[in-house]
Amino acid sequence: MSRLLIIEEDPISVDIIERVGARMGYHVEVLNSLRFVDIPFEVERLGGFDIIVSEAILPNSNGLTLFGDLRRRWPQTKLVVTSDGSLNDQLRDELFVAALQVGAHCTLCKPLLDDELSACFSSVGGLAA
Repeated sequence: MSRLLIIEEDPISVDIIERVGARMGYHVEVLNSLRFVDIPFEVERLGGFDIIVSEAILPNSNGLTLFGDLRRRWPQTKLVVTSDGSLNDQLRDELFVAALQVGAHCTLCKPLLDDELSACFSSVGGLAA
């Protein structure tokens, strides 16, 4: 079974990603206590993932540095980066461009929509919706 990791603190976003991922056949794990978590250590501890979905701006962490680290350690893992819809368009666009430059495969703006997530997961993970 393909595996999906969610790195996110917003419970609404977690619920949507978890629901769409499960519907598409992914086994889903969630890291949501990010203030107290060494994310690369937890990814290693939990095992390999086919897709990691992460918020672009993380508490106590530089998301872009994290994404680059994840890509170096697990180059086969696909990264999906999300951003808070309250960010101004320019900042969000800059974050997304930077995320793509460090290896993200897909970027999505919150609020997340089922159809957009399904399309993103299908394009990066190869599983049918």
